[in-house]
Amino acid sequence: MITPTMPRAAAKNDLDVTLQDDWFRSVFDCLNDAVFIHDPATGMILEVNQRACEMYGCSAQEIRRMSIADLSVNIPPYTLEEALQWMKKAESGPQLFEWQARSVSGRIFWVEVSMRKVEILRHVRLVVTVRDISRRKQTESELRRSEERFRTVLGNSKDPVYCLSLPTLTYDYISPAVEQVLGFSIEECIAGGIRFMFSRIHPEDFQQKRDRLEKLMSRDLDGDFESVLEYRFQHKNNGYRWISDHRSIVRDSEGRPVAIIGNLRDFTARREQEEALQQQAHATLLYHLENTSLALVEYDTSGRICRWSPQAEKIFGWKEASVMGRSHQDWHFTHPDDVPRVEATLNRLLNRFESRNTCINRNFTNDGRVIVCEWHHSALLNEEGELQSILSLASDITVEKKVEEALRAMAEGVDARSGETFFQSLCLQVARAVEARYAAVAMLLPERDRMVRTLGFCADGKILPNKTCSLVGTPCYNVASGDVCYYDRDVRKHFPDDQLLQELDANSYMGMPLHATDGRVIGVISVFSDKALDHRERLQAMFQLFAVRAAAEMERHQAEMALRQSEERYALAATGSTGGVWDWDIRTGGVYYSARFRELLGYTHEEFPSLFFAWEQRMHPNDLPLVRAALESHLEYRKEYCIEFRVQVKSGGYRWFEARGQALWDKNGEPYRMAGSALDIHERKLDEQRLLRLNRLHAMSSSINEAIVRIREPQLLYEAAVNIAVEKGSMKMAWIGFYDEASQVLKPAACAGSYQSYLDGLTLITRGDHPSGRGPAGRVFRSGTHEISNDIEHDETFYFRERALERGFRSCAAFPLKPGGTPLGVLLIYADERDCFQEEEIRVLSALANDLSFAMETVEREKERQQAIEALRENERMISTLMGNLPGAAYRSLIDEKWTLEFISEGCLELTGYEADMFASNGDVFFGDLIHPEDRDQVRQIVNEAVAAGKRFEVSYRIRTAEGAVKWIWERGQGIPSEDGVIRHLEGFMTDVTEKRRMESQSLRNQRLESIGTLAGGVAHDLNNVLTPILMSLSILRMKLQQPRDIDLLNAMENSANRGAEMVKQILSFARGVEGRSMRLRLQDVLQEIEQLIHETFPKFIKCRISCAEDTWNVEGDPTQLHQVLLNLSVNARDAMPSGGELDITASNMVVDEQFASMHPDATTGPHVVLEVRDTGTGIPLEVRDRIFDPFFTTKEMGKGTGLGLATTLGIVKSHHGFIDLTSRMGKGTVFRVYLPAKTDTEIKEAQVVEIPRRMGQGELILIVDDESAILTATKHTLETFGYRVIAASDGTDAIATFLKSAEKPAALITDMMMPNMDGPTLIQALLKIHPSLPIIGASGLSHQMQAQVNSLGVKHFLRKPYNADALLEALSDVLQNAPKTA
Repeated sequence: MITPTMPRAAAKNDLDVTLQDDWFRSVFDCLNDAVFIHDPATGMILEVNQRACEMYGCSAQEIRRMSIADLSVNIPPYTLEEALQWMKKAESGPQLFEWQARSVSGRIFWVEVSMRKVEILRHVRLVVTVRDISRRKQTESELRRSEERFRTVLGNSKDPVYCLSLPTLTYDYISPAVEQVLGFSIEECIAGGIRFMFSRIHPEDFQQKRDRLEKLMSRDLDGDFESVLEYRFQHKNNGYRWISDHRSIVRDSEGRPVAIIGNLRDFTARREQEEALQQQAHATLLYHLENTSLALVEYDTSGRICRWSPQAEKIFGWKEASVMGRSHQDWHFTHPDDVPRVEATLNRLLNRFESRNTCINRNFTNDGRVIVCEWHHSALLNEEGELQSILSLASDITVEKKVEEALRAMAEGVDARSGETFFQSLCLQVARAVEARYAAVAMLLPERDRMVRTLGFCADGKILPNKTCSLVGTPCYNVASGDVCYYDRDVRKHFPDDQLLQELDANSYMGMPLHATDGRVIGVISVFSDKALDHRERLQAMFQLFAVRAAAEMERHQAEMALRQSEERYALAATGSTGGVWDWDIRTGGVYYSARFRELLGYTHEEFPSLFFAWEQRMHPNDLPLVRAALESHLEYRKEYCIEFRVQVKSGGYRWFEARGQALWDKNGEPYRMAGSALDIHERKLDEQRLLRLNRLHAMSSSINEAIVRIREPQLLYEAAVNIAVEKGSMKMAWIGFYDEASQVLKPAACAGSYQSYLDGLTLITRGDHPSGRGPAGRVFRSGTHEISNDIEHDETFYFRERALERGFRSCAAFPLKPGGTPLGVLLIYADERDCFQEEEIRVLSALANDLSFAMETVEREKERQQAIEALRENERMISTLMGNLPGAAYRSLIDEKWTLEFISEGCLELTGYEADMFASNGDVFFGDLIHPEDRDQVRQIVNEAVAAGKRFEVSYRIRTAEGAVKWIWERGQGIPSEDGVIRHLEGFMTDVTEKRRMESQSLRNQRLESIGTLAGGVAHDLNNVLTPILMSLSILRMKLQQPRDIDLLNAMENSANRGAEMVKQILSFARGVEGRSMRLRLQDVLQEIEQLIHETFPKFIKCRISCAEDTWNVEGDPTQLHQVLLNLSVNARDAMPSGGELDITASNMVVDEQFASMHPDATTGPHVVLEVRDTGTGIPLEVRDRIFDPFFTTKEMGKGTGLGLATTLGIVKSHHGFIDLTSRMGKGTVFRVYLPAKTDTEIKEAQVVEIPRRMGQGELILIVDDESAILTATKHTLETFGYRVIAASDGTDAIATFLKSAEKPAALITDMMMPNMDGPTLIQALLKIHPSLPIIGASGLSHQMQAQVNSLGVKHFLRKPYNADALLEALSDVLQNAPKTA
């Protein structure tokens, strides 16, 4: 219970105790803060109010049972002892602190704790007030995080941010960027405060912003507050930087300003750029104004000049220094009459009534001149919108005003004048308008080139006399060509030869052409002045107006002059013309003939009266109808009258005249008058006739030249030439004759014309001593130059003159025909008039004769060329045939990376599979790409070395054909030097040597096999010598050893020896050819045995198929060996299919022809049986195919193959006179084909085997000879064991000596074939001479070769080593039994 410390007696006086307690409890529970009453000594909670229960989520009783630690989280105070320590602090006075509390639900929240010691009902108690401040803490935390983020952002900003406290005028915060911008640290700025910052502002800016800064210092911010201040701040390095201060006011809840937050930005660089741009813009404006005709004048607000541009100085003449700061009223600049208007215009701008206006007024120049200017004024405002100045632009329009006045004056006064008076008045107006001393208007004189005559000329306002002068060397020369000419000064320097410019002392000039309505230049208008002519564009515009007016008047003036001149000229034409003039009055028939007309005819007035019929009666009768028709056509149809006719003159004969005339018709269309002229054209007509003749000659020459090009046959050409000369050249006759060396006369080859009979019986001898040879033809042939007879009638050298004159020939021309420079013939042309052949005609005909000569030479050359072409074609055909039949291809190629072929013969298709044009023309295939990659470097090296040494090269390499096959190529070639000596091409020949290389490879393999066979034969011989005593000894041992163990050992020894013997047989099979019994065989039987063996022994996953046709031919051979061949091939096929596959064995008939035999070295022509063994195994790699038949070569694992299977197979096949062919594809399988000579007959003879029983000896003496002691010992013991006596010898010489020394002659001889000193055959020959009937048995390890040699000596028995005792005894028994009996 909480009880106040007031006396209890007073309480009793007011309320009942119970009521008082209830009242205090109600107040205690209504408090908004939680209240705890503790025992200070124990810390126990004695009482809590309702708010404490709500805050901690439990009842008052539960709280009383809790300790302070239960209500706290794990931060001090959290134990009872620590809580008591805190409570003791309350003894010294009230305590206030914050800590974290924990409700019963586990919620943790911040509280503010206030502890105070009080006395309640005479007990000391500790009253603890707890207030929930969770929201405040959360807000503080968020504010703190926001402040941290704000400070982080401000700290990262490049512009400094500050917070100025207004009550203290100190900085609460400045961001770190202040040091980079202002140069001062944060501490320096905060310590200095606002007064330090103001002290660094530029004095000028401080004065301008002083009122605002003082308000800030006085904290008077209720009025106008400027949010942005711009000023210059003195950096720590003492330099000034432009700062933009963006500010905002922070106010408290009552609206009072408490702080200013601002952002400082350094815009020094931008300010400098703006100033630079402003200066640049200002300079640009001035530059443009200075380069225009506008004058720039700027007035300040007081009306005084503050800017005076160079153009203003140029227009008005005053220097800038003399006018700056002056008002226009202070000096005589504006005309007094215009001053009120100018002031009113400027005042409207100064009073801000207008922003711009225009005014036209007169101004004085520095030299006293009055000019008219058009002023454009504009008001310029500063940034605050206040009037800063007035900008005025002035243009000089004086000239335009003068033009207006001149045009007005010209319209008022000049138009009433005409002729030269007009042009004189015009000159005065032009000179006055452009302020020039001189002006002139001149007219071009058409009859005199580049000459003019002035129609108006003035100087200094006075009219000067007109003059005629030349334009050459004057500025008016270009004007007369249609150009506008303008020289504002120094015109005399440009035209130093112009005397007029020198006389007038002219310094400037402007001229403009005057154009007629049809565009012609008819005159010139120009001005001269001793001063400069400025304002070119305006002067030209003004000048154009005067020029147009002057041109119109000048064209009218010229028309009037032309009319007057025409009238005068017509009056003079009648007397001054070269032709005669006539004027015919159609109605009366009278004709006016001028004196010149009668003069041309040679008649007087009386002889040629003024009547129309006088003209007609003297006209040529043939021309009179034509003249009358032309007159009628003109008078009726008004067609042009112009006709040529002949008139008889007084001197005799007719002369040609040309008449032209024009009639006049009345209003009814009836002609009443006709006038015209007559011109003597007689000489012209003669020239025309001669020209016509020349044209015919040129046409003739052109046609003959065309024939030369078109006709190749000489005789046809000659005939065409003379026909053209007559038809197109209008000649009487033409003929071509050639010199006959036998008769020495010219014989006609072709002739054309109306009088061909002229040549009948005509003989032209070319010799000069004969009369006929002195004429034109003979002289031409001898001299080689043309000869002309223009008057045959009086030419005494013309031998056949009478005959020519009878046929109308009056002139003759002869021209030599000399192809190659030697005269071979003559061209003669005849005309029907004298003097027909003049210089021009001779030139044309001489050229024609030269063309014919050249054609003759060309024909001969063409024959030679055609012969050469035919020979070349024949050579090409032969070469093409040769190249086409060669087993290869000839080529020409570039020496480049791709071996680009420029030519290759047709053999390339067979060689490479590509057409020739794919290499040479299109370049689709490059030969270098066909060369095998492994051979390219070697080929290039060989070729380059040979080319560098200048030698031929030979190289073999592989190519890949279009079908993908690989071929071996042999190539021979050499480098071909170009014209500059550099070798850029190769030429050579290549051929396919694939088959040759295969044959060589086969031959080398055969040679290798033979070499190995020789070695193997020696080894086999030695092995047989080793095995023979073993096998013979076994038979003796079997007779002596009867124990089972001994017999097993002997069997093992015999098996091993027999196995060794079999191995030796295999070696001998490929080494020397297999020896075996030969018999006629049916391959069906061999295949049947192989099939049974394969099915019994081969794995089941290999599917075997064996087929043999019934008509398969028989073969001659050993069945065992052929069985071995098929078995070896089948076993190899089995090993090539470890995972299973198919094995096919077939037999078929084939006839081998010569072509097939040429492709296989061991083949012979004829019928063959083909045994084919085909498998689907792994295939044989290409790189080992040439070695598979080598002995001891195997690709199988160690211990799985001896390498003798295929070698033995090859040996057996060769021994049967056959051959083997192989085809294999990797991953697809292999095919072996065995070709055996066939017997086409079907008869088979059965071989009968007779078994000979072993016979014991009867003590016969046997001589045995062998160089192997082991064989001698074994043979001796064997024979002795079986009842024979034996003497032995180690070689042939020893055997002969033993034979001769022996008292008893041996009953038989057993000898080895290969021995030192004397071999077996030699020994046999020697002993047979001593004892011809001596039975002999030969023995050798190389049985095949030796048996044939021994058989040739008559020896019937031969033992093949190794042999056993049974074979020896059988042979010996047989030889003794068949030996001849001797006495």
